[in-house]
Amino acid sequence: LNPKDKIDSAVSKLLSARNVILFGAFGAAGSVEYLAYLTSYFASNWMLAGRRGASLGAALAGIGEEDVLFVVTKAPYARRAVIATETAHGLGASTIVITDSHTCPALRNADVGFIVPSESPQFFSSYAATMVLIEALIATYVARSSDDTLARIKDVTQRNSQLGEFWPE
Repeated sequence: LNPKDKIDSAVSKLLSARNVILFGAFGAAGSVEYLAYLTSYFASNWMLAGRRGASLGAALAGIGEEDVLFVVTKAPYARRAVIATETAHGLGASTIVITDSHTCPALRNADVGFIVPSESPQFFSSYAATMVLIEALIATYVARSSDDTLARIKDVTQRNSQLGEFWPE
């Protein structure tokens, strides 16, 4: 599939999901937390797994054909990410993986796999392309969503304002 078709396929799975479980470990954790932040504006059925006391096992309990596991992992690949993808796929859930190489073992069990560049002059992987892809997926998701999605975004924005969450403009 070309990149646009992969995005469309991933978004179709996400739109029809009962639950979306997000997982990333080590360097990928920040990307997945950003994804969870974005989705909190428009969906209540997306959850961040395996972070800040949240159990990955608990998140995978009850996962099935109506669910999606969305994983971000880059070399060196997190063992839990590979096993979680294998487990979810084995239980019939759809799996979406963002990674940096065709050799990533999580891709074996990915229904939709994205390979993004991660080269960096530093000792760690770059997540710049990952963030661009995440934002493209979310923009496509929101554009294809129902009016309920836009209503929720408006509701969250109003509640943030009522709570004084942001500095006034």
